[in-house]
Parts: sequence; structure tokens; C-alpha cells
Amino acid sequence: MAFLLISTILFSISLVFGKLDANEREELRADNMKWFHSLEQEMNTIRMENQKLRLDNEQLSDRLSTLESAGSFHRLGRQTGSNVAFYAMIRQNIPHITQRQTLHFDSVQTNDGNAYNPSTGTFMCPEAGTYVFHWSINQAVPTNGIGGTISTSLLRNGMIEGALQTGDNNVPTSSSNSVILHLHAGDRVYVQVTQASSDAYIGQTYSGFSGFKLF
Repeated sequence: MAFLLISTILFSISLVFGKLDANEREELRADNMKWFHSLEQEMNTIRMENQKLRLDNEQLSDRLSTLESAGSFHRLGRQTGSNVAFYAMIRQNIPHITQRQTLHFDSVQTNDGNAYNPSTGTFMCPEAGTYVFHWSINQAVPTNGIGGTISTSLLRNGMIEGALQTGDNNVPTSSSNSVILHLHAGDRVYVQVTQASSDAYIGQTYSGFSGFKLF
């Protein structure tokens, strides 16, 4: 459009140009050159402003896409049930303990996300993240008054991630430990007896297992 306008103006000037004498033609040429350079500068300015507006628009689009992605991520986190937490206790005394016995904390108090199975004593990780686990063991004194020791471990997929020893002769004792683990979906976490005296047994209520997703 601008090119057509300039061409029309130049054509009109050429018609007038042929009717002027040499001095008038020179003055008219000088005026036209000034006008042409002024018009060229204005067009360059408009071109630069358009380019800047285009860059600003691209940056705004990128920022909007980032905000939309962040919003989708947070919505997805809420939809996939990121709230994972459980706490369970041992309901009854366990008088006969064997090595590599998985402890079933069967009295469930909290089980957000339903990732803990009280019938197996196993927490099945529903989604990847960093988790905190805590377990406590009470070594009860049997009726004969002779105590013992109990060693337990927190295992992830069969690998020991934390250990605990509980026990003292003739005195009920409790001990506890905590671990922080980065888990993948499907990882299994549970508490297992690694060693125990023949006369030791685990007391009810005071023995618990809990965990939650940190982030």
C-alpha cells in the first residue's frame, strides 16, 4: 500500500517536473529528497515498533503458557491424590516372634490414600516422591519375668533402610526410629524382625508404624 502511494506521488511529480525550468526543478528535487528521507525514517520507525510489539507479544504468550502449565500441574497433583499418610498400631501382643517375620500393624488409625495394607503390614507407594516413615517397638515382659531383645528393620523392596533394637531384662522398654526415603511408584515398605530372643515378645498398642508423603 505504501509502495503504491509513493509510486503515485512520484508519477504526479514527474508530470509537474517537466513543466518547470532548471532552477525550479532543482529546488523541487531537493524538497522531494527531504520528504522522501523523512518518509523513509518514519517507515523504519514504524517497522521497529512493530517488531518490538511482536517480541513483546511472544514473551507474553510464553509467560501465559508457563502459567497455564503450572496451573495444570497443581490441578493434576490434587486429582491424583497426593495426600498420602498412614498410622497403624499392633492390636494384640505378639508372643512368638520369628526371624524375618513381617510385622502386621493391624489397628489402622489413619490411611489417607489407602496405600497401607494392615493384612500384610506393607505400604505400597502410590506415586513417586519423598516419604517419611517412623516405627516404634515395645518389648513387653513375659509372665516369667525374663525379658529379651528384639531387633527390627525398615525394609524397602527387601533392602534394609533403617534398624532398631529394643529390649531390657525384666523391664518393658520401647524404642523408635525414623527414615526419609525417595520412593518410586510400586515400592514396598514394611517392618521386619531381624533378630529376637526366644523369650521376647512385642507388646500391643505401644508398637506403631506410620508414614506420609513429604513432597
